[in-house]
Amino acid sequence: YGQQLGSGPLEVEQTLTRLASALPCLKLRELDLSNNDINNDVARALSHGISQNKTLEIIRLNSIDASEEALSMMIRACLCSTSSLHTLQLWRNHNITDYVILSLVEALTNNSTLEELDLTSCYAVTSSGWLALSPLLGRSSSLYELNLSESTIDDTVITAFVNELRSNGTLERLFLRRCEYVTSTGWITLSPLLGSPNSALRELDVCEN
Repeated sequence: YGQQLGSGPLEVEQTLTRLASALPCLKLRELDLSNNDINNDVARALSHGISQNKTLEIIRLNSIDASEEALSMMIRACLCSTSSLHTLQLWRNHNITDYVILSLVEALTNNSTLEELDLTSCYAVTSSGWLALSPLLGRSSSLYELNLSESTIDDTVITAFVNELRSNGTLERLFLRRCEYVTSTGWITLSPLLGSPNSALRELDVCEN
């Protein structure tokens, strides 16, 4: 299920609310809510529906107009303990901040199914937010692909990532395109991971840096 819903705010809200009510019973594999305005009330309804659905494997929340609270609610629902989600896309969300990243970290701590996470172009996250995410790279038992392209990560964050990824046995693909705050020092720090016997990393994309 995936489309931009309605032509006006009220129509979108009504359609999304009806969808939220139906979600617990729908046998969906994929849900795309990208490019929609989602207020807190709709986010609360969608969060309940998503948390009750047992079949969703892919959820796209790209470029949505939603508050930090709404994004946090939906992320927690996507990654709840009963979730079967494999892929979560959150790219180009200007309201994904350090606060939202902390909610993501909390949710991922108890999640064992997520394999692909895309946080491309989340410019509002500071280096502090990315540092909060880094410990999960050493603990995650399922994450296979992580995309942090076009982000504000810097050399300090890269060093923290490297320290965690040395013991990560699942992350095979890491995308860090157009990360303009990382210097040559940061990239040099990252490069040995590809040859490390304790790291699962097989693909490292640092194009256009």
